[in-house]
Amino acid sequence: MNVIISGSISNSFQLIGAIAAKNKFSDSLNTAVYLKISYHQYWNKKNISREVLEIIENDFPIIKETEPLRTIHLSINNPRILKKNQIIIDDGVAAYRKNPFALLKAINNERKIKNSPPFSIKESIEYILIQSLKMLYSTIHPGHISIFKKTIFDYFEPSEENKKHFLKAIAQISNRLNEEYFKENKKIILFLSQPYKLFGFKKPKDYENFIKRVIIHFKKENPNAIFVIKKHPIDDFDYLGVEAQISTDNNLPAEIYFYRNKENIIQTIGFNSTSLLTGKILFDIPGFYIERRDSPSITGDFWVDRGFKKHLSPLRLSC
Repeated sequence: MNVIISGSISNSFQLIGAIAAKNKFSDSLNTAVYLKISYHQYWNKKNISREVLEIIENDFPIIKETEPLRTIHLSINNPRILKKNQIIIDDGVAAYRKNPFALLKAINNERKIKNSPPFSIKESIEYILIQSLKMLYSTIHPGHISIFKKTIFDYFEPSEENKKHFLKAIAQISNRLNEEYFKENKKIILFLSQPYKLFGFKKPKDYENFIKRVIIHFKKENPNAIFVIKKHPIDDFDYLGVEAQISTDNNLPAEIYFYRNKENIIQTIGFNSTSLLTGKILFDIPGFYIERRDSPSITGDFWVDRGFKKHLSPLRLSC
């Protein structure tokens, strides 16, 4: 008898979550579990490399000759209210669990970057109401597949059971990729970039000067380490003016980079990238979050900020 996990994904981190769910259900149900995944664009940009997509097609084929015992519906971030037989996987492990007002603001900022109109007043009210119900329901839903427990009282307490399934999923992806990818022999300081305009930098030069200060700060303690920038899918900033090495394939998730270089990565740095948390929770890599210039909040949500502060350190530049 077979089980199918059915749903759509739009980036590689979601794929890691889907494979982790497959591994977990295969173990708990003691049966064959298959993925039936469709691919959707995000940020108007292809976010999953050809190599990673082949993993879905070759390693996790959908069984066609027999009817599945059951179908499990995959949801991203929040459950489909009243939908049975579903699991929830993360888009990001923390930064996307925002209060609805902060999330609405973030979505409208993203729409602006994509040259799309912001939500109307009616759309905004509907969005806030629906997200409020989903956020409440997600804390009591039993089918959340995350490296965190995500319950009401310990939302950011690591889930030791799920961690092993995520690590296995990351290893499965990594083992299918070219062995030369993301291999470094030196110590690494890793910067996880995001679009700088979202974090209070008015001019490109201001951001460039800030990155230079970050590099000087971290290389004082580790002068022989290389400073690597792994770019966000829509980070179009030209880093030629800074002394840094750009990651060779930014379509692959940071977690693959962590897995390949976990012995060499000294620190990770970023604004509110949730890969800072996966690096710390899954691979015990110290992470530093950059406090926003235009807001006292790290992520736009009080509870998510607590998760960052619990597991990461604030960046305090000495230069």
